Amino acid sequence: MADTVPSADKIFMVMNAPFDPASHSNNELSPNVCSMFGVADPGSEFDDRRCTDRATDRILAMASRALAQSDFRPAGSVYLAALKVALWEEPPAFGTDIYADNYRVASLDGQWLAIALIANAEREGGVARHAWSLAAFSADSEDRQVLKRHAVNESRNTLAYLTLLDLSFPEVISSAFRRELHELSPGYAMEQDLIVVDQSPDSRPPALDDFLQMNIAGLRTAVRVEMLRSALAVHCPFENLPAAATVQDIILRNEFRDIASIGILIERRVHGLEAVDISRLFCRGLREFNRRTSEEPIEFSYHQRFGNYP
Repeated sequence: MADTVPSADKIFMVMNAPFDPASHSNNELSPNVCSMFGVADPGSEFDDRRCTDRATDRILAMASRALAQSDFRPAGSVYLAALKVALWEEPPAFGTDIYADNYRVASLDGQWLAIALIANAEREGGVARHAWSLAAFSADSEDRQVLKRHAVNESRNTLAYLTLLDLSFPEVISSAFRRELHELSPGYAMEQDLIVVDQSPDSRPPALDDFLQMNIAGLRTAVRVEMLRSALAVHCPFENLPAAATVQDIILRNEFRDIASIGILIERRVHGLEAVDISRLFCRGLREFNRRTSEEPIEFSYHQRFGNYP
């Protein structure tokens, strides 16, 4: 890596450019990734690594773990059933083996991974502000509490990703830039009062789709945290690995809490609807999520490769 992480403008350019595994030397690519990009004949295993069944199971397992670790058991069956249908009908890239391979290959580049951690922190901070604004406009006390807790957790996760950056790439970022990055977190806490921000694009009550998007995004984050474990092990100094593992556990725990609480909130909101109508709502939400995230580096390369760009 260079002595310093690139400027904010450079970070924006890199994170919004599609990831091209072909730009890596062949000895950095696993056989399956080499096959995917025409380095070798993909063979029968190619379609297997796109397997929708396995991708669905992987994401459903995250949702089930979140519910199992929450106080909502045995609730969540309606949510899980609708999610399973949506994952099959509108499969997201992030659950597949090939997506995991792409992420692993990209993260071999230390600069890419450092920038990805910063981008994650920025994304979490934006989600926190979005949830906080929606909470301020919510007339429902339960919705408001769930949104506020989500905003607080995402605000904390922003700082957690920056801590991972510090642990994995010590003394790489200038102190001035690091102070600037700290501002990505709004620093929310449950004891703070919710304040409505005038002229905010989120100056409206939350809709069902807001909760669906938050829930799916949380599932993607949980899947990515598991990918991040092996990625950081390549770059993080050995003495910092235990601390990095603890920070990742904190991020995952926060995500699980939000996945479960938002999932149950969604289940409450769709109470009384027919199962087919609930599944249709979930499918529409997941389809929108796939479209909205399709320009992100790993997703973009995946969709372009398979000709199913949303």
